[in-house]
Amino acid sequence: MSISKLKYKLKNLQIICNYLEVFMDYSSEISIIKKLIRKTELKQNDFVLLLVNTSYEKNINLTSNSVLEQLSVSDLSSANLLEIETSFRLSSKYYRFYHSSAEFLGSLLLGELDSNKKLLLYSTTHLDSSATGRSIIPLIATKKNIISLTSSPYSLAITKNKFDYFKLLDGIVPIPRTIFLEEDIMSIDSYPVIVKPTLECCAKNVNLIHDKDSLIKQYKIINSELKQPVIVQEYVEGLEINVPILRYDNNKYLPLPPTIIVPNSNSQILTEDIIKNGEYHYILPNSEEYPLNYETIRQLQDYSQKIATRLDLGGLSRIDFKLNKRDNIPYVFDIASIPYLTKYDACYQSVHSLFPDDSEALYKMIIGSAL
Repeated sequence: MSISKLKYKLKNLQIICNYLEVFMDYSSEISIIKKLIRKTELKQNDFVLLLVNTSYEKNINLTSNSVLEQLSVSDLSSANLLEIETSFRLSSKYYRFYHSSAEFLGSLLLGELDSNKKLLLYSTTHLDSSATGRSIIPLIATKKNIISLTSSPYSLAITKNKFDYFKLLDGIVPIPRTIFLEEDIMSIDSYPVIVKPTLECCAKNVNLIHDKDSLIKQYKIINSELKQPVIVQEYVEGLEINVPILRYDNNKYLPLPPTIIVPNSNSQILTEDIIKNGEYHYILPNSEEYPLNYETIRQLQDYSQKIATRLDLGGLSRIDFKLNKRDNIPYVFDIASIPYLTKYDACYQSVHSLFPDDSEALYKMIIGSAL
């Protein structure tokens, strides 16, 4: 064989290796999800899907005589709620939607949910804005032998409070340097840093701070407006990556393809306004711009499984990482134990990249994981 032919073959081999390094083989994940979808489709007569939620615009009904209804809170918009409600309804033969926690609890008390079928509950409603507020409905439901499609009440409470889960994950996976105590926060002398409340999601009151005066000001704002503790973390420059992870067959975890979320502007972080206004986009696993290689994806999957195991996550959760630009290490910075399921969010995008022809694949997968 001539030298030129040998060089040509080596070049082609390198191209193939580079391709395999960038594009993951998700055949195993697809096979597992197909089985869960098939299970949902075959057992349509065996279960009833119960969805409990309220719309964001009407999340506190002060005119109601029911205290529970007054405190029934959701962070979903009406449009998002309608999309989720429709998708769950199309994924099940027997289905019921509750507009508030009071309505659902009334059904329990009146015995309306006595059934020979399995009762599957998906609830994103909070009875209050505390760390345990979203755990109450699943806890009551569990006492009535209703199967929750989200995490356990304990895990829901733990993952609501950043103080709790960062402490639990310390030493298990890489996390940004995190400061919890006020006296330590006020002594910070290295910037920039991320300041955020402990009990919020969707980037609420999350700010990138560049100096001490701004840090003190933002700390006081969060303390006074939200009445909750504040944490400060080192700023990790790099890609923001979302990894959905599903619990199935009781104690197995399935990390799904990571998606990358990017602001449409030059913002260094995803702010509350960027999230609310939808001024961001995803880089998906099946796109040419996708920059993650095999090794990084495997590392993200490994960390996601360790996190899910440590926090006993259930149903479908989403773990958010920043891939450090300097050392290519993924640092976990947020956990969503009840992630958004809408078409323009990470979980749907991830599953849709595997099942582009089934718009309900995500919902059938979640249901099948509990059957």
